[in-house]
Amino acid sequence: MIYDSLLTYLLQNKGVETTSKPPERVMEKAATEFEALFLYEILKQIPLRDGMMGKGLGGEVYEGLFKMELSRELARRGTGLKEMILRNLKQLEQPSADNKTTSGEL
Repeated sequence: MIYDSLLTYLLQNKGVETTSKPPERVMEKAATEFEALFLYEILKQIPLRDGMMGKGLGGEVYEGLFKMELSRELARRGTGLKEMILRNLKQLEQPSADNKTTSGEL
């Protein structure tokens, strides 16, 4: 899944060893950061009105900062993406009934 590589990257950058099961709060923080990053990529595509942040390089920088903070605030308030990611991660952690074998069966 696309989440796996990005979530692993976010967890590793937070100093979490990914070979062991990460704590719930670390997974929540990584999922929130992923949600903010996802929202930022969407917001980058929406142009602001001309002159709202000024023209030139300074305007581009302020527009990027504005959109990044807006995406973080939207992620903090929640859009449902974080919950979906966490639900899918929890399902991946649980062993499925198909993978279990009982003794005596071939």
